[in-house]
Amino acid sequence: MDFDHIVSIVGGFLGVFLLILAYTYLHKLDTIGCPCAADKRREFLKKYIIFAIVWIAITMFFPPSMAAKMIGVNFGAVYVLFNLIFAFVSFVFFIFAIQVIRKLMVEKCKCSEDVRREILYIWALLEIIILVMLVILPLTIMVTSSAFGMAKMVLEEGIKDSSTVYDAVINPISSVRKIPYSLKKSFSKMKGKK
Repeated sequence: MDFDHIVSIVGGFLGVFLLILAYTYLHKLDTIGCPCAADKRREFLKKYIIFAIVWIAITMFFPPSMAAKMIGVNFGAVYVLFNLIFAFVSFVFFIFAIQVIRKLMVEKCKCSEDVRREILYIWALLEIIILVMLVILPLTIMVTSSAFGMAKMVLEEGIKDSSTVYDAVINPISSVRKIPYSLKKSFSKMKGKK
């Protein structure tokens, strides 16, 4: 086992511990029949926790790199796809957890008060901040910079081709003769990019 694998296992145990705390808290709310804690999202939260504990246990002891080596690259790709789905569902879980706990706090629900509620709330907030900083912010920057680059390229091409537009308006007959050359040039550029 290398250092990264050991860190993954330790992090996995921490994640499982927090998930178990969250599950026992939600189960407690069901057991005592806390009326102000009734929420349709709570069932999703509990099912997610069970799924997440199983998935984390699998990935802790059988990471994607090991899966690709042992089972093959195709299964490794499926494994990565499941990790992406898990990441998306986890994001939804943390948002729902924040919403449910926030509702309980705003309503001052006495029967829901528990240190596990506070831990779940802080953990969910931290996870959302981490996910935004590691995933959403870089994607936003990439999309924004790509859009800026595309706009710059279009503007540069437009400036370069402005004389062509002017010529087409002033002398359409001469411009019609340039169409075959322009199409050939465009098709050559497309073939060159493939």
